[in-house]
Amino acid sequence: MTRSLPIALALAALFVGGVGVSEARADEIEDFEQALQAYRAGDFPESVTLFESMVGGAVPRIRNPALVLESRKYLAASYLFVGREVDAKEQFTALLRADISYVLDPSAFPRAVVNLFREVKEEVATELADAERQRREAAERLERESIERDIARQERIARLEELARQEVVEDRNSRLVATVPFGVGQFQNNHLTLGRFFAVSEATLIAGTFATWGVHQWAKNQIDQFPGSQARLERIGTAMRGLNYTFFGLAAALVVIGIIDSHVRFVPVHRETRERELPEDLTDPLPERGPSATLGLGAGSLEFRLDF
Repeated sequence: MTRSLPIALALAALFVGGVGVSEARADEIEDFEQALQAYRAGDFPESVTLFESMVGGAVPRIRNPALVLESRKYLAASYLFVGREVDAKEQFTALLRADISYVLDPSAFPRAVVNLFREVKEEVATELADAERQRREAAERLERESIERDIARQERIARLEELARQEVVEDRNSRLVATVPFGVGQFQNNHLTLGRFFAVSEATLIAGTFATWGVHQWAKNQIDQFPGSQARLERIGTAMRGLNYTFFGLAAALVVIGIIDSHVRFVPVHRETRERELPEDLTDPLPERGPSATLGLGAGSLEFRLDF
């Protein structure tokens, strides 16, 4: 093989990688040419040593990306020829992580090298696919969490607005008022139906008490003026007196029952919720979420996303 072929291969690699020759230092090309000559000559221990000096460390000594890929390829092949398969896989892995689309010419390398390259490429492709899936799932999870936070925030704001619109007024009840008859205690306890019953019933019975007492007194006074009607007037007076006692007794009983009920079922505090208007600046709709930018870093990829 002539001396010009390795140089042509190196220059072709530079152009294929999209990098101009001017970006590769002359000494890097010379080092690559020297290592490639050792590989072509079958001196694989020497090619391992030379290529290791270029890309063998954690950070490649050479800077040109295309030369780095080519050096890793030949270093991996050299490792395989000296029985260091694990190291060969590491170099192919580093190469494919940098450029998963890299293709190895099967006519330029033995079958063992090609097979190992294909095996590593499948592993790295699976690894990158898993990394991309995890990145996508993480992005979707973050998006869901963001949406859930927005929903929770909206619900919280709506709840706060609802609470702000409501005004709770407390009225403290009095035991003294609970002792007042005519259903006043029931009305204070907000037992309106029972309060109306006691109010109407007690008022009616007391009115009947005064009415029957008045008729009884009228009949008693009429006996002296109308002696001939004495028997009839006495019957009227007796009946009115009986009704008077009955009305008075029932009225007194209802008064006592009403007072006892209002104390037994006494409500210390009565709370009432009232609606109130909010200021206009608090009722304006919330602004929509503005644009957001996301920077994602995956295995062998860099993604920038701008959402509106």
